[in-house]
Amino acid sequence: MPVDFFTQGQKSTSDKELFGICDDTIGRDKTPAYLDESNLDNWIAEVHNGSRKHIDFYAIDCCVV
Repeated sequence: MPVDFFTQGQKSTSDKELFGICDDTIGRDKTPAYLDESNLDNWIAEVHNGSRKHIDFYAIDCCVV
């Protein structure tokens, strides 16, 4: 069964120079991952976007049943 990850509504965006990726429920498939621009303690990864491009992040961790 094909899955369209781009229409699931789990999109975060940022154009900040530095932001993080968060996944509050690692191992518990209830809340999708997301981008965060201010809560460094919650980040599981950092994104350095020196050219400040517009970034679209699609969480796919809760799209597959």
